Amino acid sequence: MRRASRLIISAALLLGAAVATPSQAGTIYATAFDDIDFFMQINPETIGGGAYTSNFGHLKIGKNGLANDLPLTAMAGMNGQLVGSKVHQGGEFDYYFHVDPQANGVGGYSSYAGDIVTQNEAGPQLDLPVDNMAPLAGELFASSWNDGFNYFYKLIEQSDGTGAYGDYFGGLTLGEGGEFFGFALDSMASYNGQLYGTAFDGVNDLFFRINRDADGAGAWIDGLGAIDTGSTIHPGRLSAMVGTDDGLYGVSWDEASGSNYFFGITPGLQGYGGDLHGIGSLHITQGGPAGVLPYKINTLAYLPSPGPIGGAVPEPATWAMMILGFGAVGVMTRGARRKGVLLMG
Repeated sequence: MRRASRLIISAALLLGAAVATPSQAGTIYATAFDDIDFFMQINPETIGGGAYTSNFGHLKIGKNGLANDLPLTAMAGMNGQLVGSKVHQGGEFDYYFHVDPQANGVGGYSSYAGDIVTQNEAGPQLDLPVDNMAPLAGELFASSWNDGFNYFYKLIEQSDGTGAYGDYFGGLTLGEGGEFFGFALDSMASYNGQLYGTAFDGVNDLFFRINRDADGAGAWIDGLGAIDTGSTIHPGRLSAMVGTDDGLYGVSWDEASGSNYFFGITPGLQGYGGDLHGIGSLHITQGGPAGVLPYKINTLAYLPSPGPIGGAVPEPATWAMMILGFGAVGVMTRGARRKGVLLMG
């Protein structure tokens, strides 16, 4: 019965998938997993809080392949291209690949997939999951949790575009040269030239700045503080965060209701902690039937306009205006022809 319900929900989402309304500044992309990976756009609500999905579809292995049956562990927008990672079925190594929206805008597919190795292009395989990715100043940074501390490193695409390698590895510390930060990073994002991260200490969601060490290997934390909702709604532990031209956004999963919260994040005064705003549910469609996305968002990523492939599918209102416009042109053309006939006669 649960499987049938999921299929019904997925079918409904796919039928409504061609409604795309990315913001003028760029597009937020997301993945969610439930037996297979889903790929979609996220659109913050302009009035009130929360967001809605569009261009919902499967994330396929290759342009015309099967739906991906392993969840993405991280995704980021890097130099006009979405990139992602996932762990091999056996859990021994990671894949790195491009994530391409389908030409029709519905769903996406992976391409240029390859292993993630370390140190250099011919180094040994990275045997830790890539938990987070975030771009900063034209470079891609990542983190991995390893039995009590976080690795922080640069992720560099292989010269042939297939796979990647990690370099400049180091720990994530409290203050430069301080003790290792003892909580796993839940999310990492860049905004306005600064990397930010979140972690859960067992009681509170923590928000902080992440700064590269002076020697380029590893990173350190400052501005550490709790996340303040400023409202009676507490969205719970963040599962993903993304920086856009407009600000920072995050999502969290509510296990009790089986739905996602979506919200904006403002770094606190002098960078300490963060304040949430615009908290609301992540709905399936804008103005559609009442309903929330029933799958947990795993990753968020952002691409400034224009996107890497194709363009957005016009909204229904846009289609309506186009149809009315074509109709008006037709009426005018018929009128002009009739007038010409009368004049000639």
